[in-house]
Amino acid sequence: MIFVTTGWNQPFDRLIRAVDDWAYSHQRSDLFAQIGNGTYLPSQFPWVRELDPPAFEQSIEESALVISHAGMGNLINALRHKKPIILLPRRADLHEMTTDHQLDAVQWLKRLHGVWVCESEIELPLVINRVLERPLNVPDEIGHSELDRLIEKIKAFIGD
Repeated sequence: MIFVTTGWNQPFDRLIRAVDDWAYSHQRSDLFAQIGNGTYLPSQFPWVRELDPPAFEQSIEESALVISHAGMGNLINALRHKKPIILLPRRADLHEMTTDHQLDAVQWLKRLHGVWVCESEIELPLVINRVLERPLNVPDEIGHSELDRLIEKIKAFIGD
């Protein structure tokens, strides 16, 4: 299963529409999404607006791939469960956020093993295809100590 998440408190129709289009063109139905309060409703896979924390955790655990906005909680959960993740950052110029902090964050997150970054929704289908052509696992290189260091770096980044 491919788990797609926008978080629950901000819409991200651009991400959901791009994944829905990809699923249609590739005849894929093995996706599940948490779409938050967006207005675009996917037609190619099941979705919910919000998942409680245990259901969210279970969706990540059961997935082979996570596709998400560039939210730190989603990134940390995916890496903790050793799931590859594709990030599409929200953008201020498209009124998806008030700042471009997600664009800034992905510049250093894309160096992490198991993390792929899309600069735009146009690039997303190509990245999904590229990731699916590889073995879908994140090696044990990202253990607890590495994850702890990542969390500290994220806290420092947010604090600055």
